[in-house]
Amino acid sequence: MRRFNILLLTCFVVLMMLAACKPKVPRQYLQPQEFEDILYDCHLADAMVNSDAESRDYDVALYRQAVFKKYDHWSLNQSTGKDDWDNRSRV
Repeated sequence: MRRFNILLLTCFVVLMMLAACKPKVPRQYLQPQEFEDILYDCHLADAMVNSDAESRDYDVALYRQAVFKKYDHWSLNQSTGKDDWDNRSRV
């Protein structure tokens, strides 16, 4: 009977460890597939801007704003947070 209890406890612990190791993203954050779509569209917009050398700064803001409008989770202010962080780390 003691061996059965030890085996049962071991199986329970192993099952709990396997269930706890599932990587999940909480609902309030972007899910991996949606983040991938946004990233793809951002890179596509950057490529469209880089193909034309005229009025680059205006076009970057315009295309990024269109991407962020398509996915209404982000705003232009949230996207510039990474750039601000990169600039602070270089100083």
